[in-house]
Amino acid sequence: MATPARYRIPPLVELLRSYLRRNLLIWAAFFCLLGVLYFILSWLPKLVADMGSGRQAGISAGMLINLTGIIGIVVMSRASLRLSPIVLGILYLSGTGVAMLLLSLATFTEIGVMVAIGVLGFCVHGSMISLYSLTPYLYPTPLRATGTGWAIGLSRLGAVFGPLLAGYLLGQAWTAPSLYLLFGIPCILAAAAIFAIGRLEALQTRGPGS
Repeated sequence: MATPARYRIPPLVELLRSYLRRNLLIWAAFFCLLGVLYFILSWLPKLVADMGSGRQAGISAGMLINLTGIIGIVVMSRASLRLSPIVLGILYLSGTGVAMLLLSLATFTEIGVMVAIGVLGFCVHGSMISLYSLTPYLYPTPLRATGTGWAIGLSRLGAVFGPLLAGYLLGQAWTAPSLYLLFGIPCILAAAAIFAIGRLEALQTRGPGS
């Protein structure tokens, strides 16, 4: 079957020309989430250990993030049978922001910290999978590989920026609770970006005269 004339131009050119708004929104969501995820994976075990709980508590925190992340991913896969990727993305990303807030408030008790970390692992890993599942649906079939590849590729900038920013701020005498609050903000921004994508998709489905 012949390729439609519209896609005879380079896919990247078509991607940037015809889908710029959704590109910027999904790129922003990926960037924010990867910055938070890699901050968590890179710094959270050390921050927990430095809180006074010791190295073993830091190791336990790292394990808990991944164990509850598995549960979050399984739950998301089941929920995806009933809910759209847009709704799941908003719920999981918002949950990650709330979990960061809880973590900032729970730093004085070890049990509270571990509960907050469990919620955080559940939500942040589920958020990552929700974005992976959503992105291909934002583009027509001939552009899905290009659109998804660019979104995932650019997200790695967030993966670099997040841990570097945390390290710099710790050097400026920021406390762990302050960092948790700060890194909760990108989660809410990412949820807002996914909400905006949902609105954009709804408007395009109804058409300008609806």
